[in-house]
This record gives sequence, structure tokens and C-alpha cells, in this order.
Amino acid sequence: MIYFWHSLLQTILFALFAFLTLFQGRLSIVVEKFHSSI
Repeated sequence: MIYFWHSLLQTILFALFAFLTLFQGRLSIVVEKFHSSI
């Protein structure tokens, strides 16, 4: 049972990290477009 929760926690952390990385990438793209339009 402990192993199950450990793997679940790892999966959640990995998903969160991937989401943050994607969000950061999109955010930088939006910021670049915003700066180039000024």
C-alpha cells in the first residue's frame, strides 16, 4: 500500500512539473509576441 501512494505521489509531482514547464514555455512565447508588437 505504501508503494502505491509513493508511485501516485511521484506521478502527481511529474505531471505538475511537466505542466509548469509547458506553462512557462507558453508564457515566454506570449511575452515575446507582446514585446515585439510594441
